[in-house]
Amino acid sequence: MQKVSERQDVDDSAKSLSKFPDVVLQHILSFLPTKDAIRTSVLSKRWEYLWTSIPNLEFNDHKANRATFMDFVDRGIALRKTDIKDFSLTCDVLGDESRIRRWVSAAVRYDVQTFCTDLSKCKESFELPQCLFNCASLRELHLSVSCTLKLPPSVCFSTLKILSLHSITFPDDHFTQKLFSGCPMLEDLWLHECNWVNVKIVSIYAPRLLKLSISEMEIDNHTWNESNGCQIMIFGNCLKYFYYIGELFNEYCFYNESSLDDVWIQMYYTDQRSRVVAYRLFKLLSGLRDFKELAISKDAVEVLNHAAELLAHMPLFNNLSILFLDWGQVNLGSKALLKILQNSPHLNSLVLVEGISFPSDSERILEPLPSCFLSHLKKIEVYEFEGTEKAYMDVAAILLKRTAALEKLVLSCPKSSTWTLEEKENVRNELLELPRALEVCTIQMSFFMFSITVSKYV
Repeated sequence: MQKVSERQDVDDSAKSLSKFPDVVLQHILSFLPTKDAIRTSVLSKRWEYLWTSIPNLEFNDHKANRATFMDFVDRGIALRKTDIKDFSLTCDVLGDESRIRRWVSAAVRYDVQTFCTDLSKCKESFELPQCLFNCASLRELHLSVSCTLKLPPSVCFSTLKILSLHSITFPDDHFTQKLFSGCPMLEDLWLHECNWVNVKIVSIYAPRLLKLSISEMEIDNHTWNESNGCQIMIFGNCLKYFYYIGELFNEYCFYNESSLDDVWIQMYYTDQRSRVVAYRLFKLLSGLRDFKELAISKDAVEVLNHAAELLAHMPLFNNLSILFLDWGQVNLGSKALLKILQNSPHLNSLVLVEGISFPSDSERILEPLPSCFLSHLKKIEVYEFEGTEKAYMDVAAILLKRTAALEKLVLSCPKSSTWTLEEKENVRNELLELPRALEVCTIQMSFFMFSITVSKYV
């Protein structure tokens, strides 16, 4: 009886939906996963082919029977009636290279605009069809191929604006030159864990490139040597955003005349490569130099100390307004950090995301004092601050003493803080006795976090 009732509910729902015109129903189906949209074909004669006109097709063989999945994709493409806006394919290649290439060619024939593919379990190399690399309708291309990717004789992405490459092994210099020179309209480029071992020089010339994101694949530091890396040259006078994560196994050279809005550098290093990494980071910063916001990891700052001779030649960061120090507790006694601050005369905001530490001689930190501390630095924020009441007060006292233009100081304890209410109250009372703290002092307390904000209002 219950099954009959459930079936009746389904029939009633189908009848209610069937009152809408086809274009509305197809819009509704476009929000469903492709496999669920196709399943609606059993509802009635009218629904049988409605799904064939939805704008997006997504095929994923995750946990699917191989033969069933392959037939499912064949049917989904064969019954297609209209253009494809977004096409996504995730599957193992195994021995079905020609079949997969046929699917890709079909998507191109339907004027696909966004093409995403994640292919695994390939042989040593894989070649996508020529038509994909000459597709005039393509706006976004996301390729993840866990092997060496072969290119056709010509590449011409005349309308491509977003290109994302993941886990791809580049066969040679000619490949990269052909690929990147064939993207004249490119605005957003992602290079994620690609293998450059066969490449010596990469030239990325994209006159409209706005955003470049690079994450390097992990390499065993014990087997790596400097000759393994390649030189990546970036020409982009419109570049506004640069994001990097890795260990600088490759060398990056920037040739741009534009001012960047945001630079993000997260890196780790080991002692075996510290001087090589320091020189490469110095070259990277020197090439970028003209940016407004910089987020940099603690290790990236510290590695510069392993090539101290470079600090005297650190570039000026005249446009740097906001500096984020992240991914580790920052040592305020670091010579490299001091030099970055000294070369940032217009720094307005300093944010230390994972806390700070002081050298034993804390009275001599930040000397000679960076000019921005006297003229421009208005806000300092320190998060995840761990320490005793005395350490907390020492930090507040030193930062208040060293800054002449400061308007806001935030010191926040981590969620794991074990301070009692009595200890927090002691800090509050001591804070009020500090020079400049009496001007305006706001205490913010919560169960998980205790933060002190000192503000000076003109």
